[in-house]
Amino acid sequence: MKLFRTEIIPQQTCPERLSWQNSFISLGSCFADKSSKLLQKSGVKVYSNPTGVLYNPQSIADLINNSLEGKVWSKNECVIHEKREVFPFIQGTQSDPIRFINDTQTELLEQINNADVLLVTFGTAWAYRLLANNEVVANCHKLPSQLFKRQMLDIDSISQTWNQTILKLQENKPQLKIIFTVSPVRHLRDDFRENQISKSTLHLAIEKLVKHNENCCYFPAYEIMMDELRDYRFYTADMAHPSDEATTYILDKFINSSFDITSEKYFLEVTKISSMFEHKLLNPESEDSHKFLLSRQKKTQDFLKKYPSSLLAVNV
Repeated sequence: MKLFRTEIIPQQTCPERLSWQNSFISLGSCFADKSSKLLQKSGVKVYSNPTGVLYNPQSIADLINNSLEGKVWSKNECVIHEKREVFPFIQGTQSDPIRFINDTQTELLEQINNADVLLVTFGTAWAYRLLANNEVVANCHKLPSQLFKRQMLDIDSISQTWNQTILKLQENKPQLKIIFTVSPVRHLRDDFRENQISKSTLHLAIEKLVKHNENCCYFPAYEIMMDELRDYRFYTADMAHPSDEATTYILDKFINSSFDITSEKYFLEVTKISSMFEHKLLNPESEDSHKFLLSRQKKTQDFLKKYPSSLLAVNV
């Protein structure tokens, strides 16, 4: 028994284990971005949130569906406020948002066609609808609140939307694996109770999706954070977002429960190489430092020869 800790050991995520050589797409909350960056740092091919962070299930599904269907946006779909054009269906601001979203959807479609795994992280079931067209937006961009209606997406609407999205994805790429997770980030602006109701809604919707679709799986990132890493030392200063240490720990759990043995060995070797580049030399001009640099260079070259398709960014 481990004192003061309830360890969660996830079951195998998918029936077929993943490979580090797979191509991944990651869409969803800021936790999706943070974990994707860690995979990218390990040399894995990950395409993450091309239009910015997407928190609610409807916005994520809309981006995928619009890409698959080749939707073409026009300036008429911008919101004009105080002589500025605002496009609330993307997270950030762009100088030409319509051109950006149309180009990004084309790019995402290409990525979907070449992807092996789609990682989907739901952040919240709370969403905002633009009253002008009743569409769920990705971000309100500080527009007046009277332009929107805040609502909780219900279990049935989420599962219905995503069942249709999964069907379209299967028609486009039958072998695509879809892994859902619920972001462990607490949305405390929604109030503590509303956050809990929101997360519960997401869990129940995903449960329906996983049961109904053979190519869909679930990874318990939320449970690991809430039950195993429940101490506030695993949070950032806002006490809502997982720290870097916590994110790395959860990702390690994901690798152990989802990837094949060859990949696990690959990630171990990546960790060793990366730690060598993070090592700070106290005296760069010393003979010991020179030997260390030569050793690091040789080990890196050997690694890249062994794994030529790795995207690990190191200076050989």
